[in-house]
Amino acid sequence: MQVAYHTPPRFPLDVIENIRAGASLLFQRLGLSDFAPIDGWYLPPSACISSSGEKFGRTNSDIVLFTDINLISGME
Repeated sequence: MQVAYHTPPRFPLDVIENIRAGASLLFQRLGLSDFAPIDGWYLPPSACISSSGEKFGRTNSDIVLFTDINLISGME
């Protein structure tokens, strides 16, 4: 079995832009710098069940959901 990693991922451009903007906003609001892995989900239209009226996390295509920021001790 072969595994391939694509960076940036093969998502629509508006999704990639939303991921980048969201990660930047998380870094700013949490006072992070340098490095912190951020986990999340890209939910295609069939999985989009959200009552949020906010733009953050929404794209023209789907929803981006950030779930976990992994702060690494000693990397501050």
